[in-house]
Amino acid sequence: MKSRKSILALCMLLLVSLTLGGCDEDVKVREALIDMGYMPGADMTSDPEATSDPEATPDPEATPDPEATPAPEATPGPEATPAPEATPTPTTSPAPELTLAPQVIPGVEEGVKAKSIKLNKKKITLKVGGRFDLDAKVKPKKAIDKAVTWSSADESIVTVNARGKVKAITKGETIVTATTAGGLTAQCVVCVT
Repeated sequence: MKSRKSILALCMLLLVSLTLGGCDEDVKVREALIDMGYMPGADMTSDPEATSDPEATPDPEATPDPEATPAPEATPGPEATPAPEATPTPTTSPAPELTLAPQVIPGVEEGVKAKSIKLNKKKITLKVGGRFDLDAKVKPKKAIDKAVTWSSADESIVTVNARGKVKAITKGETIVTATTAGGLTAQCVVCVT
């Protein structure tokens, strides 16, 4: 039996032949097989010395494949040129880390601060249990931080949530204030009846 290296070499040669195609490659494969000790047309599973021995008897268990067709004989051609050597795979070094500059947005890069805040109402009247949505507009539109915090001067009369929704609790009057991150304020007087 052939060694695994020989069989692997045979497979590689056949693969190269199939990949490259053409008569010249068939000749190269045949020559390589002969160099390895295989005879064209011989049983590839047996030892090459056994096929050249006239007294060797074939294996009675082996049966020929009726569908197998013999390989066509290669026509002699010009002297075969050796197959190109495989090029080594280049090793890659890790890509350099990229540092991106921050994107410049007009107005924001200068750190535009809020200049004013205005509420949609300066005074509202609600009944106990009533609700109202206050809306704060921060200007200019390019301001960096338009976040607003809401507060009630007396939460026993009126409460306000983080979105400016006012809820009347008991009768009375108090002030709801919207404050920007920069300290600007706007107020609404809330009367509960």
